[in-house]
Amino acid sequence: FEKKYDVTLITINGKLSIHDHLNNNIDVINLEEMSSIFILKILKFRKILNNFRKNYNNIFCVSYCLSADILNSFSTNNVIKISSMRARIFQNYFFSFGLFGYFLAYFHFLFLRRFHTIIAMNKSMAKEISKYYNGKIVIINNFIDEKFLKKYKKKKLLVNKNKSYKKIIYVGSLTRRKNPILLVETIQGLIKKNYKIKLSILGNGPLYQVLHDFIKNKNLCSSVKMYGFIKNPYRLMSQHDILILPSYSEGFSRSVLEGLFFGLVCFFRNSEDYKKILKKNKNCYIYDNDTHLSDLLESYLQNKHKYQNKNNMLPNDFKQDACVNKHLVLLN
Repeated sequence: FEKKYDVTLITINGKLSIHDHLNNNIDVINLEEMSSIFILKILKFRKILNNFRKNYNNIFCVSYCLSADILNSFSTNNVIKISSMRARIFQNYFFSFGLFGYFLAYFHFLFLRRFHTIIAMNKSMAKEISKYYNGKIVIINNFIDEKFLKKYKKKKLLVNKNKSYKKIIYVGSLTRRKNPILLVETIQGLIKKNYKIKLSILGNGPLYQVLHDFIKNKNLCSSVKMYGFIKNPYRLMSQHDILILPSYSEGFSRSVLEGLFFGLVCFFRNSEDYKKILKKNKNCYIYDNDTHLSDLLESYLQNKHKYQNKNNMLPNDFKQDACVNKHLVLLN
């Protein structure tokens, strides 16, 4: 974007980790440093936008997730408000907050009615949004920063089929919606059948201690390692063979896109969100239910002649350049 737009990143709570690959030309404003009260943050935010108006004719404000969307909904009238929806909020809020999540999702959509445009990640998500929002909906796939990740990518190769064990990785928060306990139980069952596998779990969350105790009580410590949250997991990811996403509900996981970029074989739950990428990728396997995951993974491990392609397996319309161009078309 830096060739056509001046970009400012505004954080609400100050917890955003500024990664090394953030462009030096991007200004960062932390509203938490100005005030810890949300209403005052809104006033500070509007003042920032009014200052921008002195130097720019067109201002686009793109927000991500509930608190940012609420803040953006109070933008000044001369700002074009865009929300980028990263998940199916009714499903996600239910897993996070129970029945109250449905009310919270509807509350979210009330604020989105104040927006000019909503970005959805696929057709099924756009269809759900259209039930509650009558404005413009644009579909742009989720994507990753391939240029930054390239330095962590192994050279082109085929994984040695004679390696003594397969390395499996999970990357994500440890929550009920993400369902990491299913993966550990699946690995436990396969180890009992004498499959040689190692599992790495990257992430933190309310289920951390539950998983830790399960691994210890089932004597899985030699096969399953918990790393907790890792700010930069990419070199570790690239050293694995398989990525498994056991989530009940996703928008379109960045960890899957990162796995495909590194050439990992990816397993994920059957949903409309993933059908498009599955049809175009031989490194992807989709399972219908918890039992099917175990059967599918076992079937893959039994096929000793199957090599893992370590090329970038991202479909073209999920690649960075294609998705950035779609954003530019929207803004133009």
